[in-house]
Amino acid sequence: MTAKEFWKAFSDKLNKKDIYAEAQEKWNYSKDYTEFIIGMMEGIIGSKDKGGIGLETSKEYYRIDLTGWTQRRKEIKDKLLVPENKSYSFQTYCWDLEIAIEHENNDKLWMDEIIKLLHIRCPLRVVVGYVPKALPKEPYLEYVSKAIVESNKVANISDGCFLVLLGDSKVGKNGKKCNYTPYEWDVEENTFKLLKK
Repeated sequence: MTAKEFWKAFSDKLNKKDIYAEAQEKWNYSKDYTEFIIGMMEGIIGSKDKGGIGLETSKEYYRIDLTGWTQRRKEIKDKLLVPENKSYSFQTYCWDLEIAIEHENNDKLWMDEIIKLLHIRCPLRVVVGYVPKALPKEPYLEYVSKAIVESNKVANISDGCFLVLLGDSKVGKNGKKCNYTPYEWDVEENTFKLLKK
């Protein structure tokens, strides 16, 4: 799944009438909203029969909010060619991490989620963070981009996509929900840029 595909699925799902209504209902309750948004994203990447792309999912694996992975146990077991007459109790494991997702609803803490995912290698990393609605998002992204470059982990990003979805915080208690804006890491310029449609 590419950054654009994830963003489209995220945006499309959140804008469905029933999902939108639930988001508005939970928005002012951070724990409930976090569970809601993680569940929504699990629906995007999870089971095909529930509308997802068909990845296996786990919550809090590597202490990451949500991961999506491909099971390869049978494939590797077949390649190992264990003789039929041998009885091993050793369990075969083989899987590929495809996506790592972090959500941080505190608008002062989401940079930590970016730094965490710098240390994870997989095709798509997603951080959902928030910036006060009255403030521009770009200065936050410039700061985070500089920190990534200074961390000497830029090479970890170049082998996959890194997507940041920034939502509005402090939208008030009048039932409004936030809007999200997608930014993707530009490997040539070493900065987050607005994701092009």
